[in-house]
Amino acid sequence: MINSTNLIVNQDGSIFHLGVKPEELASNVILVGDPGRVELISSFFEHVDCKRQNREFVMATGLYKGSRLSVMATGIGTDNIDIVLNEIDALVNVDFDARKLKPNLTRLNLLRLGTCGSFQNHVKPGDLVISKKAYGQDSLMLYYQDFLSKFIKNNKELQAVQQYFSKHHLGPVQYIAEANDALLSQFKSLGHCGITLTASGFYGPQGRELRTNHLAGWHKEAIAKYEDLQGNKLCNLEMECSALYGLGGLLGHRCLTICLAIAQRSTKEILVDYKVRMKEIIPQVLDHLIECS
Repeated sequence: MINSTNLIVNQDGSIFHLGVKPEELASNVILVGDPGRVELISSFFEHVDCKRQNREFVMATGLYKGSRLSVMATGIGTDNIDIVLNEIDALVNVDFDARKLKPNLTRLNLLRLGTCGSFQNHVKPGDLVISKKAYGQDSLMLYYQDFLSKFIKNNKELQAVQQYFSKHHLGPVQYIAEANDALLSQFKSLGHCGITLTASGFYGPQGRELRTNHLAGWHKEAIAKYEDLQGNKLCNLEMECSALYGLGGLLGHRCLTICLAIAQRSTKEILVDYKVRMKEIIPQVLDHLIECS
């Protein structure tokens, strides 16, 4: 039995942080950082069955072309992904009354639609980047023993990227996590595929300087030159993908991240009014997602 401090259920039967009840979540879930993007995406639904909001966690569930979808705002960062993924999984795989795992587990499609900065010159502002894998500069998955034993011990790729990043003073890479192959195959035609670097912050960890200096030697050129053992390059930089792939995969869900590039770190180009472009791509993403059902 899962005790009450590990699984906190609100008096109305909803999960603690999200404020969502089990029957309110669809099996296809779009994850976004910006709470305002929930309203934008759900505006494409034929109708919305329910809306929920607690703190930065905003959720809407409805029908899109006859398929039931949920869109959930996570806020920023891998720490919020830890909350959202654990609570989403509990909604479908834990019996709240008995406080036990259900005998038959449900696998969700979890698609993150976010924004990012790009490293490669061919990835222009306004392009989409599909993350084949993520290099986590956060520490989230170091707290999950099952992940440590399966994916970190004797990982040659992790050792190689750690040596490269240490040599070029680019900060730590704590772990590597990969996209779901089926979702990747479904969406890869929409944009550039490559490795995503997940940072633990927006300013210093991403080499930005305002009134303080970032890590000495942090060079985006060195990041752009890196290739993994299969020849994949680091395409983009954001703040959630590693946690989604690491924790979502560990829980048995199918996960993919698609990001709209809004800042080109090499050429210093910026897509200022990126929300117009985001609105253009949403129907494409939704159409591909419902084909996975």
